[in-house]
Amino acid sequence: MTVLRLYTEYSLMKAECRLEEITERALELGYSTVAKTDMGTLAGNVEFFTLAKKKGLFPIMGCEIKTFICGEEIKLLLLAKNNEGLYELNVLSSFSMTEKGGYVPDSVLHGYSKNLIAIWVDAKNCFDFGEMKAASVLKSLCSRFTQLYGGLERLPDESTEASEKLYGFFSQFNVKCVISTPIYMTRKENGEVLSLLNFIKNGTKEDFSGYPYYLRSVEETKKLFAHLPTVIENTEKIGKECFSEFDTKTLHLPTFQTENTPLLLREKAFSGLSRIGKANDEKYISRLNRELETIEKMGFSDYFLITEDIVSYARSKNVPLGHGRGSGVGSLAAFCLDITAADPIENGLIFERFLNEERVTMPDFDIDVGDVARDTVISYVREKYGKKHVCGIANYSRFALRQVIRDVGKYMGFDVSAITETIPDRVGITVNEALGESEALSKEAERNGKVKKALALCKLLEGRPRVISPHPSGIILTPSPAVSYVPLMAHEGNTLTQYSMEACEKLGLLKIDFLGIKYLTVIQRAKEFIKESGEEVYRRLPPHDERVYDMLSRGLGLGVFQLESDGMRELLKRLAPKNLTELCALISLYRPGPKAFIDSYIKGKKSPSEVVYPIPQIKHVLEETYGCPIYQEQIMRICTDAAGFSMGKADLIRRSMAKKSPEKMGEEKEAFISGCVERGIEKEKAEALFSQISGFAKYAFNKSHGAAYALLSYESAYLKAIYPREYFAAKAEADSGQFKKLCEYSAELMVLGSRMLPPCINNSDDKFTPTEEGVRYSLSAIKGVGKTAGEKIVRERSKNGKFKDADDFVSRLGGVISSNAAVALAKSGALDVFGENRKTLSNLCEDTVSGGGAFSPSEEQLSFSFDNVESVKYPRRREAEFSETELRFLEKEFTGVDFHFNPNVASDYAKKYALYIKLTPQNEKKLPIALKKLTKNGDASVVRIYDSKSGKTSELKDLFFVPTVLGTEELEEIMGEGNVKLKALERT
Repeated sequence: MTVLRLYTEYSLMKAECRLEEITERALELGYSTVAKTDMGTLAGNVEFFTLAKKKGLFPIMGCEIKTFICGEEIKLLLLAKNNEGLYELNVLSSFSMTEKGGYVPDSVLHGYSKNLIAIWVDAKNCFDFGEMKAASVLKSLCSRFTQLYGGLERLPDESTEASEKLYGFFSQFNVKCVISTPIYMTRKENGEVLSLLNFIKNGTKEDFSGYPYYLRSVEETKKLFAHLPTVIENTEKIGKECFSEFDTKTLHLPTFQTENTPLLLREKAFSGLSRIGKANDEKYISRLNRELETIEKMGFSDYFLITEDIVSYARSKNVPLGHGRGSGVGSLAAFCLDITAADPIENGLIFERFLNEERVTMPDFDIDVGDVARDTVISYVREKYGKKHVCGIANYSRFALRQVIRDVGKYMGFDVSAITETIPDRVGITVNEALGESEALSKEAERNGKVKKALALCKLLEGRPRVISPHPSGIILTPSPAVSYVPLMAHEGNTLTQYSMEACEKLGLLKIDFLGIKYLTVIQRAKEFIKESGEEVYRRLPPHDERVYDMLSRGLGLGVFQLESDGMRELLKRLAPKNLTELCALISLYRPGPKAFIDSYIKGKKSPSEVVYPIPQIKHVLEETYGCPIYQEQIMRICTDAAGFSMGKADLIRRSMAKKSPEKMGEEKEAFISGCVERGIEKEKAEALFSQISGFAKYAFNKSHGAAYALLSYESAYLKAIYPREYFAAKAEADSGQFKKLCEYSAELMVLGSRMLPPCINNSDDKFTPTEEGVRYSLSAIKGVGKTAGEKIVRERSKNGKFKDADDFVSRLGGVISSNAAVALAKSGALDVFGENRKTLSNLCEDTVSGGGAFSPSEEQLSFSFDNVESVKYPRRREAEFSETELRFLEKEFTGVDFHFNPNVASDYAKKYALYIKLTPQNEKKLPIALKKLTKNGDASVVRIYDSKSGKTSELKDLFFVPTVLGTEELEEIMGEGNVKLKALERT
């Protein structure tokens, strides 16, 4: 029996059928064939096809489209009869997902319908409004499709009259009928999932508990249409007529515009070998020849040239590029083409980890570019290879526990904030994992029925696709227009594939990752600052400098690529890297799996002679990591050196180990042990070695990736250590507006012997800038000022000179910037240069600055010089200065940084602060959440809890609030406005 109308989870928020569950349920209920017909989209088709075939279910590819025929809106199910039909579906679905309203133009249907079966599924709507109108629509459809069917629906509580009447209508025109009852749910009891999806999408509650559109058994379906047996027969017939299949064996590579790509690639590669000074080195020549032979045999010469061309263009446009990413860094050819920057021979990297004839998969160069310049590179690719050949990739964000628990809480009508705090903060964590890892969550679920119910609903939703967004870095590049291979969609002005990245790769499409890396932009800007100061700066890679490793060994990884997390900074102190090899190991160790070897690595580094190796034959493989298997390349070398496998075979075994396939592992183990024994290794030791490496393979890190990222880590660390002012000016600008980070950078600068300088109306630019004294704070970064006002201020100052006093400031800018921006400048201290206190300056700005009022000229008038004009004197509301505590927290509020009252800057002003939290019946349960926000940090301050019920104040001596790191706003959001107070204590 065949299902012809099925909506899955990819009809986002409108259906609940998960691909895995619906295929299993269909077989369980006796179906042999299922057509997936989501609304307008073909998303998930490749996954559905693979799952269905694996389970022994025959899949039909299709979708539902909307169109206008004879002025009537109708719905059609379109099913692919063959592989040509898949292409036609791609075209029609692409129209559905790009045209306004999701309608496929009638004019397009005729040109892309020869290999499709069409089913008119909402004919009843048209028929009910008039048989003549329905007849004209049907005649028109018959002229467009060689195979057209009428869709009939029937539910158990409906009579046979409606279906018989519609059947008679179609029969008049010799149009056969099939069963098209829609299916939105896998099981009858899944109505609450639809209710919840509807609530999340529309914000309204609707009860789907009795929803009848679920997958019924074959017997039930046949019984419903027993009065029309030919309809059942026709439905079965369609299931036997569709034979489409995705081609997952052919690679669809674009071509480079040249006559002989292998020859051109060889010329460019050997030219690069000369550039790196290895033209006469036999080791390099032999390796390069071997790689080029493999590349040519596998048909990837064009791909290497395309990648080299893109990278070369980016460099010509001064686009900051990374040093490589992923397994492609292991290619000497890529190094010679200047695609990557890590020498694979010096770093012990393996080409076959990237490309080998025994594992024919699409190579994958990932290109890191500066975040602000990414679009420049992609635009070049579009222009060179054709806009129809380049598109983004859809990324399906899925329901995640920490997010969906909030939706479920709103749906059930209770506050889940306390529950959310008990969920481990880990990306992708499931309900079962959270219950296993969090004792607090588990206990609450046992104690509280509402919580148990909420988690049960979360479990029903987790993992389903929720929203579509562009893949953050990936695009596909195709030899023919992209729609020839995949359906497309429009998303916020961009064209994306409907298929996911994994599906595109499975279909043999070339994916190129252009990952926007903020650090590359920071590095480029820092180097520009250095050049502006008149100093020479390195061209590609900075030189080895002991000062860099000394800095890192002190744990000063803040602001350094890959090294700025708390855990990584602690590891820096313990491991104390002294070269790029150790830096690569450090980056690779701090990950799940390899983390287990951190202690062993550090111990081995301190006492290399005490390291014990599993067998002598692999000592040279594990020696650089002190006996710890960290890298995937080490597993491959163990397989070649101990068991005699080829590199290609070793890579296949590594992949099998990572996937933990029992059948495959059994075969590989036997071959591995046999190979070891032939090379004189005892069988017992060989078995133990296989067990060791197979246990680690799942977590092993790609050394090629680690080596390239170690270079980028070193480069950012080099700039930080040698040019801290220039580096942190660039870093602060990149993180402008992130006050917590700016505060941390200010503290780090002091450790490095420099400082963050406060904003100044006459000295600050609209960006962070390095000076001899330190890093000058940006005017635009002040809260309430912003980029536009900051640029106007700098533009006026550059035209007419520095501001002489507050009156001059108001005269020249009072009609240009807003009152809020001017007050923010005053309260942040940017107007201190005028010699008046901040309270009075704030009052002046509030009273006189209007952003267009009568007090001052417009921006157009600012082209006149004010040199010979006597400044207007504005009336003042003179008041005493803000208190010391207020001054400090105003700076904190508007810049995120303590400039004048930070204990590390001016010890005379070091103060303690008492934080008071008022407990009320409404916020009492939220206290544990608030306390988690407090930082333990010596005796900088003290926390006191005032209980409004008892009137007592208790002191928490083990918890301390540090105002230089965290303001009170976040705590007020938790405990309620007015319930959090800060009071300065006696000065130390």
